[in-house]
Amino acid sequence: VMMLTGADNASVAVEAMKRGAQDYLVKDVNRQYLELLPAVIQRVLREQRTLMKKKQADQELKDLYDRLQHILESTPAVHYACHIDGEHFVPTYASPNLKGIWGYDLKEYLGNAEWWWSGIHPEGRDSVVGAFRAAIMTTNRNHYAHEYRFRHKDGAYRWVHDELQIIRDQAGQPLEIVGSWLDITERKLLERQLRDLTAHLLTVREEEKTGIAREIHDDLGGTLTALKMEAYWLADELSANREPE
Repeated sequence: VMMLTGADNASVAVEAMKRGAQDYLVKDVNRQYLELLPAVIQRVLREQRTLMKKKQADQELKDLYDRLQHILESTPAVHYACHIDGEHFVPTYASPNLKGIWGYDLKEYLGNAEWWWSGIHPEGRDSVVGAFRAAIMTTNRNHYAHEYRFRHKDGAYRWVHDELQIIRDQAGQPLEIVGSWLDITERKLLERQLRDLTAHLLTVREEEKTGIAREIHDDLGGTLTALKMEAYWLADELSANREPE
């Protein structure tokens, strides 16, 4: 919409723009506005086309974002980002499945520099945080992966596989962390069960070997004892009836 007005009044122009007009022209008595009109119309149309393209691009970006959010919600891992501020890691993003997997609301996580390290199990906290900070300060290292126990919202500790990329500036200074947390508690449980089963099988195998060796020893010992008794008997018989040869 472009407005033509005979009122050369700034308030009229402002009100027109508020109500949706893209531009306005004052109809002067010399009708010079007719000379300006085609150029103004072309400019308004260009602006309108630009606005429509921007709206289309915004909609496409929103659709892409919605699809990305759907993908992130469907994955078993929680994706996150943190800003590095000296010694602190300030959370700036987490995928929507944070609450479904770990029980925490985004408002508990975003901006809370204490959230991550305070949730690590006390027995491994110092080693995990120390290794993590060492990786960040190593300028030629941008990838880091670690497994540790982390506290669920319900208070139980669960195993997590933390894999991340360190984003640095041109000077190699760390700026941001992007990564993912994957709950591997079930895998750890299966690994422990497998270790226990392996140890049990080794114990059974050793017991079987010991039992077989004992049976062989007892059987062979009995046989040798019988042979020895027969040898003594034969020696007695031979010495009584003929020469030992």
